[in-house]
Amino acid sequence: MDFLNYDILDCCGAYGRKANWDDWVNGLDFKIINGPYFSIKDCNKLSQEYDELHFRSAMGIEFRVYLK
Repeated sequence: MDFLNYDILDCCGAYGRKANWDDWVNGLDFKIINGPYFSIKDCNKLSQEYDELHFRSAMGIEFRVYLK
């Protein structure tokens, strides 16, 4: 992996929900920071542009998903 071409997408819980792993695997919605809503069902599309998803809260990164 070339770290110079490593793309990370920052996300948070949708609709005021805190991002958590159980919601991710159960297919609930999340929000791309300054972008649209998405869920685990969108991983194939997201992996075309991003290597990793960072799910954030006010406390920092809650968890990460590696797409590649």
